[in-house]
Amino acid sequence: MSQDPLQELLDKQALTELIHRLMLALDKGDWEVYRAGLLDVVHFDFTAHTDRVVGKNIGVVTSADEWVAKQRTVMPGFDSSQHLTTNEVHSVTGDTATSECFLVADHFLNNGIGERTCTLGAIYRWKSVRTPQG
Repeated sequence: MSQDPLQELLDKQALTELIHRLMLALDKGDWEVYRAGLLDVVHFDFTAHTDRVVGKNIGVVTSADEWVAKQRTVMPGFDSSQHLTTNEVHSVTGDTATSECFLVADHFLNNGIGERTCTLGAIYRWKSVRTPQG
């Protein structure tokens, strides 16, 4: 816990806004904002979903640039998407933090063939680092 309760609250609000900003940028296809919210080294593992359902072989990615590049190929295939996060819980220690939240993500495809939505539910786990940019 921070020694300054006000700073801890400000940090936690900033973390919640970071998560919301990333999800909004993903849905809007704002790749510059989405990439800016990620560190260079990331860990995304959507293998259980993507390889089984989407078939895009996204799998495990540890490079932020590679992750964003893959998202840029997958997300435009949907007519729209909506990533909703809730119940954000943050633990801040100095300039690092861990966060968890629920995710519900709807992906819409108006193709007239079969199911037009793909809904994901998950718990997101984040590790964040304060940088000079925030």
